[in-house]
Amino acid sequence: MSEEEFIKLMKEYDIIEMGYQNKNGEISIKLGSDGSYKVRKSLSNIEHIIKSKEIGFINLVKNGKQYVQIGDYVKEGQILAYINTRIQEEIEVRSDIEGKIKEVFVENNDVVDYGKKLFLIESEIK
Repeated sequence: MSEEEFIKLMKEYDIIEMGYQNKNGEISIKLGSDGSYKVRKSLSNIEHIIKSKEIGFINLVKNGKQYVQIGDYVKEGQILAYINTRIQEEIEVRSDIEGKIKEVFVENNDVVDYGKKLFLIESEIK
């Protein structure tokens, strides 16, 4: 439900203050006597897991340097690693969200299966 829909309901039922909470945070709306309103948002960050879409060996390092490390800020579409498949293909692992690398679940040259957790990225709710 949008803020506008909440405000409409509040006016319809003569409610002065209303709020809700979900896994991403809390929102409260308070109506003024003049019809104005204040919205307070207390939102959490979301965590997103990047999983393997291939089977092969994960390559986290190029020329002696890791693509990304814990604490690095990554952009959507940024290369995080490569997976080397049995047929000698090098498949890119890209971030599908912008945020900070919070955890790396694999080590360089680990064997990864389809669906294996690779990275945990924390992103701010906007």
